[in-house]
Amino acid sequence: MISTLKNVVVVGGSYVGLAAVKELVNILPATHRPRFSVIPSHEHKAFIPYTAAFSTASDPSRHSVVRAKVLSLFPDRIVLDRDWQGTKEVPYDYVVITTGTRLPAPGTMEHEDKASSIQGAHKIVIVGGGAVGVKWRRT
Repeated sequence: MISTLKNVVVVGGSYVGLAAVKELVNILPATHRPRFSVIPSHEHKAFIPYTAAFSTASDPSRHSVVRAKVLSLFPDRIVLDRDWQGTKEVPYDYVVITTGTRLPAPGTMEHEDKASSIQGAHKIVIVGGGAVGVKWRRT
């Protein structure tokens, strides 16, 4: 068993971030493990299940989804907004940035949760069916 695994950090929980992780788990050597960063309690917004992110890996237990926000990026580590495994800093050998974009209103929800965003709306329109289109629109 390898005593010290090296991290490959994927920042961003979008479709692209998840796709990057799924590709990485199949090609990384046994000395490296992907770490996938997602803001806690926001997983539902993207409608992307993270439970199978490492399902194709030969050893899924050595990889993990980190539910935190990246506050700072340095050449050798990231700094998180909360502790993860006893520290806010995660060292890495490689980093993949897949943070995507943030659309202006009405392209995003007004509040952090769906219920608050649609309260009081008289009409709700769902536009598109892709990763960006599957969002609540308040009209």
